[in-house]
Amino acid sequence: MQIIILIDSLGSGGAQKQAALLAGMLKAKGNSVAVVCYAAADFFVTMLEEVHVPIHWLIERQPLKRIFKVRKFIRSQQPDVVISFLEVPNLLNILAGLGGRTWKVITSERSAKASSFLTWKGKVMGKLLRYSDTLVCNSNNAKELWLQHYPIYQSKIRVIYNIHRISNTSVTYTPKRANKVHILVAASFQSNKNPINVLKAMAMLCPIQQSVLHLSWYGRHESTEGNQQVYEDALKLIDQNHLKDCVNLYDPTSDIINKMATADIIALFSDVEGMPNSIIEGMALGKPILMTKVSDFKLLVDEQNGIIVEDSSIASIKKALITASQLSAVQLERMGNASKTKAVQLFESEKILQQWMQLF
Repeated sequence: MQIIILIDSLGSGGAQKQAALLAGMLKAKGNSVAVVCYAAADFFVTMLEEVHVPIHWLIERQPLKRIFKVRKFIRSQQPDVVISFLEVPNLLNILAGLGGRTWKVITSERSAKASSFLTWKGKVMGKLLRYSDTLVCNSNNAKELWLQHYPIYQSKIRVIYNIHRISNTSVTYTPKRANKVHILVAASFQSNKNPINVLKAMAMLCPIQQSVLHLSWYGRHESTEGNQQVYEDALKLIDQNHLKDCVNLYDPTSDIINKMATADIIALFSDVEGMPNSIIEGMALGKPILMTKVSDFKLLVDEQNGIIVEDSSIASIKKALITASQLSAVQLERMGNASKTKAVQLFESEKILQQWMQLF
């Protein structure tokens, strides 16, 4: 089967990682797979090169030229399936098929932002998705949002959870190293990921609570979506509140799995999410989870395997951090084991891949 996966770039985002993982797994099943990108970020290029998946760089900044360039390429290939991730690639995927096609068009929803349905772009995309054969959501929460606004799409919406691939880590985990609970966040410095409220909550902890917690945040902070300003504000808060001993901010890393493996807790403080890769990976690594009520949190975390943050307010985050600071090594290990069990039940990679194959 000839499959094209269409994504904006291979930068360090969650959707880009899923595109790369899916491409590799489909290739391993004997399919002919190619990835098409129209922007040059290359964080996940190595992942695709290792499994010999070709990448076609159709670099184009002009929207109209981009439409015709992607359309021409897809139509020249005459694939069996084209899968797109994110809003603009979904649009390009649909437009490439207008005027007659022999391939299946599968679009994919990754973010599940309720507000996006009310924008003019969201309304246009909502109507155009009638030309998609299947809309794949990566959470039940996203599916419910789509059905609220477009109940007519009931028959074409499917939920397929994110793929995870956890290879053997090269580190040895020691609970509560240096008598601290080590919390790791892997999320970009967008305002809706709430790094500012997290730092303000850390600043409100008493010195004893701060002394037993350590927060490591790995994320993009380039000047898109206000990330750079949020990052700079975060650095100021760390300096102003003397948090350098209990907080570190890092760039994204291809070694994030090993970083997670050394952590005690994997956390997420977002206002809105699709299906967060970092939480899936943390669960697969056998880590307790600390997260806000986003995505399918009811399936992902409960009192057996983590801590639910009631909302993204400073007060709620502070309360959750205090709870985390009081966990013993035995409790962390027990909660981590519960996370591992959940991950096997929900995210076993072969099962997820079979769900994709059934769509084809």
